[in-house]
Amino acid sequence: MRMATSGRCPRCGGPLTPARDAAAASTTLPGASSPWECAIHGPVAPYTVAPEPSAEVLADLVRWAPVPVWLPDPLPAGWRMSGLAWVGDEALGGTAGAAVVTALSGPHPLGGSADMLFVAEDPGVGLGARLAGLGGIDAGDLVQGAPTGKLSAGRHPTPVWEVVAGGPDGQPSPDPFHGAQERVALVGEADGCWLWWILHPLSAGLLTVEPPSLVDLRDAGRVPADLVYGAGSLPLG
Repeated sequence: MRMATSGRCPRCGGPLTPARDAAAASTTLPGASSPWECAIHGPVAPYTVAPEPSAEVLADLVRWAPVPVWLPDPLPAGWRMSGLAWVGDEALGGTAGAAVVTALSGPHPLGGSADMLFVAEDPGVGLGARLAGLGGIDAGDLVQGAPTGKLSAGRHPTPVWEVVAGGPDGQPSPDPFHGAQERVALVGEADGCWLWWILHPLSAGLLTVEPPSLVDLRDAGRVPADLVYGAGSLPLG
């Protein structure tokens, strides 16, 4: 996997430093450890954003990732892969504490452009919550009651719940977006992991009217040959 040496903290985006000792390398995630730690959140697996998405980086990710690599199938007309990011790395192995982000950009239903992210992550990683603008680590109690809707993930109907950005005091949590209400975020559970579906800007929520059918690229074992790559407007932090 081609990546930076340390990455950043998935929970706050802050810098990581080498763990001080073996005891400090034990994270709060079951069965996970990391040689890196955040000044705020302690030992965490590193969060890395690819400088630019490409078939080569995606193929590496499909080969290594211990969590799903979600992609709509078919991809909506005019949409392209605009970003790739992950938590963990090949050296840490397939232990708990991993995440994968696939970012897509394309035409907005009302004109202009829109972005959407799909995040697959182990419980306790905290990346999906940060990208959704939540003040916390996991969706937790937010995933209860009647779901907002369903999408198909790996050929399984997957209920998803819309979550509202903001921390315990009503303020947005630290994230790459500008403002708490600049996105729509939904979360559910698929293949034993959290599945986050995040759309930007807020009006891109219109795209949830026809939920996508997601495939895990690890199941196919290859990268789609016709996938288009390009820049998007949404920073991944």
